[in-house]
Amino acid sequence: MSKVYRGVCFDDERSLFGESNIEIIDSEFIKGESPLKHIENAKIYNTEFKWKYPIWYSKGISIDRSYFSIDARAGIWYSEDIKIENTKFDAPKSLRRSKLIKIENSRFENAEETLWSSSDIRVTNSYFKGDYLFMNSSDIEAKNIKIDGHYSFDGVRNVLIENAEIHSKDIFWNSENVTVRNSVIDSEYIGWNSRNLRFERCKIASLQGFCYIENLTIKGGDLSGVSLAFEYSDVDVDAESSIISIFNPKSGKIRLSSSDALILEKDKIDADKTKIEIEEIKEVSDDPKEYLRF
Repeated sequence: MSKVYRGVCFDDERSLFGESNIEIIDSEFIKGESPLKHIENAKIYNTEFKWKYPIWYSKGISIDRSYFSIDARAGIWYSEDIKIENTKFDAPKSLRRSKLIKIENSRFENAEETLWSSSDIRVTNSYFKGDYLFMNSSDIEAKNIKIDGHYSFDGVRNVLIENAEIHSKDIFWNSENVTVRNSVIDSEYIGWNSRNLRFERCKIASLQGFCYIENLTIKGGDLSGVSLAFEYSDVDVDAESSIISIFNPKSGKIRLSSSDALILEKDKIDADKTKIEIEEIKEVSDDPKEYLRF
């Protein structure tokens, strides 16, 4: 049987340290670090966290309709089996080095450095605003999410993203085994120094995206906002779409409807290693200077 804390204001350090099989309802944690450290099997409902390091080294945590204020930073670390629903985070660095994480219908308004070095993550119907989201995490499934923040998904592995809207300066750098479907991506540099990236039916805007990738696949979608793409990448691109410009692909095949510019420096790549089928190319060049920003 669970021990129930209802309508309690906790203000001590380590208030419920080491407790198990508890329910916390309509309560708040104010001053006092690490109130729920080393807890197990806790259900938390309609509760506010107002101070730092609230949940560390814990297991079997369910959080619903709750709130983490800006001072509840580094909220859930070194923990496992975590379910978060209908909850708002205004705190940065909210989840790290944790596993078996499920997030539904929640908002992370200050998601700086959140979900780092974690694994087995499932996210649905949620919003994140902040830089370096999901860094060095693995085994991620994300559906119906929106992200506003730079450098997302750096160093990730084994990722499936569906029906997402992502606005990020760099994205999917140093990553491996990533599939993105039916999503909108607006990012300057996509996927550099990565391997096994796949995009299906996505609308993408990018400057110098998809470069230095081993095994890049793009099927369908809209690439009309993409320029200077595919430098030194192994590509399999097949879409009934235009593209602004293509630059020095390493190998593979590209099939598109049109391109403003095809830039191939034959002293740097073997152009014969890439089969290019584009119905209309406005300009073919071997000099990238007028196209490159740096």
